[in-house]
Amino acid sequence: MVSVAWLREIACRPGLRAAALGLAFASVDGGLDDRAHAWPDKTVRLVTPAAAGSHTDAMARILAEALGKKWGYPVVVENQPGADGILAARSFLAVQDDHALFYTFNSVVTVNPALHDKLPYSPKGDLVPISHVVEDFIAIVASPALEASTLADLATIMRAKPESLNYASLPGSPYLVFQAFQQRVGVDLAFVPYRALTGAIPDLMENRIQVGVLSLAMVSELARNGKLKILALVSSRRAPSAPDIPTATELGFPELVLFGGHGLFARTSLPPELRARVVRDARDVLNEPTEAQRVANLGFVLRATGPDEFVAFLDRETERVAALVRQLGPRARGRNP
Repeated sequence: MVSVAWLREIACRPGLRAAALGLAFASVDGGLDDRAHAWPDKTVRLVTPAAAGSHTDAMARILAEALGKKWGYPVVVENQPGADGILAARSFLAVQDDHALFYTFNSVVTVNPALHDKLPYSPKGDLVPISHVVEDFIAIVASPALEASTLADLATIMRAKPESLNYASLPGSPYLVFQAFQQRVGVDLAFVPYRALTGAIPDLMENRIQVGVLSLAMVSELARNGKLKILALVSSRRAPSAPDIPTATELGFPELVLFGGHGLFARTSLPPELRARVVRDARDVLNEPTEAQRVANLGFVLRATGPDEFVAFLDRETERVAALVRQLGPRARGRNP
């Protein structure tokens, strides 16, 4: 390590300044590399807005378990559901500890700024994107009692008796694209909020609610058993885990498209070399055959991108969502025009 006294001495000798500075920077970089190698040195908290038992929670726990094995320290999932992920973001930023990461659906960054006039966090200033971990596929699901087998059927029923239908939706983009669908059909269905959307599943099966905009991972097994009906995917492409289910765009409803997924974020205080370490480690553990199969079994597609690609994706989605919110007007915030 270069001593401060030695640096001060040679700073007065011009011929040695360049060499001294080079040695100093090399020493600093070495210290940073050492820190990246040694981190973590205690339990890591993985904060998520996902409710316990949800599909996002299941993915967070796969990641936490795999990273914990690699790092030699536990990675503990902390569930903070509700308020479109705002509670979880605020809780994460209050940790004041570099041994904390944020695993969330991307709408916390892309959608919330368009829907909330005031947020207790800055999506771009406080949350540092690390990796776009997985792609999620979102489905429009109907109660088995609803006489609809296609999106066209659903649109017909919505026009004929809108007062008899209600729906639940994942927050963020899924909610917005279904609002766009209602705008096209010319109706406003009653929205039923759930703190944890796992509670919507039994209500759908018992026809207490008729329509859901939910993750394919939540409903695919129930649909195979005839307990729910999947009408279409509102994702940008067909899901590898369910190639027979068409997208809404294929069925003539191009307004029903979104790019779902979950990402990993850090605090701004986490140094870049540690962020890079987390990216590498997350990619390595999730690409292990056993973990990759667990991810696929949930219905997700592994992304594990680097931060640059993730930032570019978030920027595109933020712009797309802002345009959709402008198109929807008051409807975007749940108020009829």
